Amino acid sequence: MPDRKSGFTLVELVIVIVILGILVGIAIPRYIGLRAKAEEAAEKAVVANVKESIALAHASFKLNTYETEYSGVAFNPTSGYPTALDDADAGPVSTSNPFLIMYWRIMG
Repeated sequence: MPDRKSGFTLVELVIVIVILGILVGIAIPRYIGLRAKAEEAAEKAVVANVKESIALAHASFKLNTYETEYSGVAFNPTSGYPTALDDADAGPVSTSNPFLIMYWRIMG
C-alpha cells in the first residue's frame, strides 16, 4: 500500500477560506449597523430622561415645592420651566459639558 499523508487538500482549504470571507463580509456591516442603532437609541434615551426631568421640575414649580427639591435651578417665573442650572446640578457651565449641550438642544 502506498503511504498516504493525512490532511486537507488545497481545494478544501480554499473553500473554507472563501466561506469565512463571505461570512465576515456579511457580519461586519451588520455589526456597524447595530452599533450605530445602539448609539442612536442611547441618545434618544438621554433626551427622554432630560425631558422627563424638566417635566418633573415644572410640576414641582406648579406645586410650589421647587425651592426645596430644586434649590440650584433657576425657573422662569411665568412659564414655570427651568431656565438655568448651577454647577452643583450639572457640572461646570461650558460648551463642553454634555448635559448642558443636551439641555440646550431640547430647550432650543
